[in-house]
Amino acid sequence: MSLQSSAPMPRLLRDMDSGSTHVRRTTLLKKELLNLESNT
Repeated sequence: MSLQSSAPMPRLLRDMDSGSTHVRRTTLLKKELLNLESNT
């Protein structure tokens, strides 16, 4: 019983972690695009 209740937590944390890294990557890409636009 306790195993079933504790199982979803690590998966949720992993999804949150991958989501934050995805957001960080997209923000970096946006910064690079802005830099390219300002350089030209």
